[in-house]
Amino acid sequence: MYNLANKTGLTSGESLQQLREIIRELGSEANQIENAYQPMANQFEQALKIGNAQLKLDQTAQNLNQTSHGLMDVSNYLVASAKNLKNGNGSAS
Repeated sequence: MYNLANKTGLTSGESLQQLREIIRELGSEANQIENAYQPMANQFEQALKIGNAQLKLDQTAQNLNQTSHGLMDVSNYLVASAKNLKNGNGSAS
């Protein structure tokens, strides 16, 4: 603070007191700004978490969809194989 006072020419006791008050007021303003933006920062962080969770849910749903298509292919193969066995064995139904 004294370097700032010397550079700006505020070296008298009264000027130093004014400089202290200015610095204190700037600190107070900075705290108010931080307090005002903190809820927005929290909301942004929460939105990111929700977005990440949604992305994971979407990926899981896509994986389930692929798995269900694979199971459907297997079931179609098994049905076709059963029909071929039935027709190949000559059994009547």
